[in-house]
Amino acid sequence: MPIALALLGVALLIVGLLLYPRRAENPAPLSTKLDVFSTCPLYSIGYGVDPVPGHPGVSRLTVQLSLPEGLLPGSGACRGGAGAGVTVTPPPGTTLLTGTTFLNCQACHGHWTVGLSFPPNGLVAAHFLVKASSFGVVSNGITTSAAIPEIVNDATGTPELLVAYHIPSAISYDWSADPPVSIRKSIVIWSEPVAQHQTAGRAAIGIDQAAQASDSFKIFLAGVLIALAGAAILAAIVEAVHTRDWDVIRALHPKEPPATAQRPALGKGSPGDLPDSAPR
Repeated sequence: MPIALALLGVALLIVGLLLYPRRAENPAPLSTKLDVFSTCPLYSIGYGVDPVPGHPGVSRLTVQLSLPEGLLPGSGACRGGAGAGVTVTPPPGTTLLTGTTFLNCQACHGHWTVGLSFPPNGLVAAHFLVKASSFGVVSNGITTSAAIPEIVNDATGTPELLVAYHIPSAISYDWSADPPVSIRKSIVIWSEPVAQHQTAGRAAIGIDQAAQASDSFKIFLAGVLIALAGAAILAAIVEAVHTRDWDVIRALHPKEPPATAQRPALGKGSPGDLPDSAPR
């Protein structure tokens, strides 16, 4: 009996430990610093990160600048010419990849600077390849954090910052703490105004409430199983101690053989010694 209880307790303990969810901490992602220069007033600054199809572990960072509708590059509203520039300072340890399509940053040393020129449609973009499967996004399965970059605005006007990330199952997250302007399957877009000079970076946080509820139930169930395991193991120990005590008691007090009843002997001359035929 004690062995069976001990085995049951160990089995419940193992199941409880296996069932208990283990998720890594979800630190806030490090923000990228984006310095933007433009001779013309900007309407928007776009910052987007998405995976490169067919290249696992590689993300594409796109910085896009746009002019207000109807503003022609090089017109009187511009400060001469139609030039612009972007300097991206990524978090430490970020690796930039160069290729035939995205070769627009030569000899980068801690930051990537690209000179741009507005075409007639007033829309220009710079692309960077980053060696990272999810650049700017950190997730542990319940909480997902997306880095909103720090912006240094050296252009005139107050452009709008549009930040877009590719986040798997983004629609299943609760983004109420940092509401995006758009969620389309796995694409999340945030929008916020950019102040003159500098706007601090931050992290937008989403919570998968279904996964959170599932983890809470697993934690409760694991706790019940671990408690039952402890009770079973304790009962096995108590039972084993009691069994040993009884063995000791039996060893100290051996059983005595039962006494056999003997017929008392009759003395000489007693009536029992007389033959049946003897006169009485």
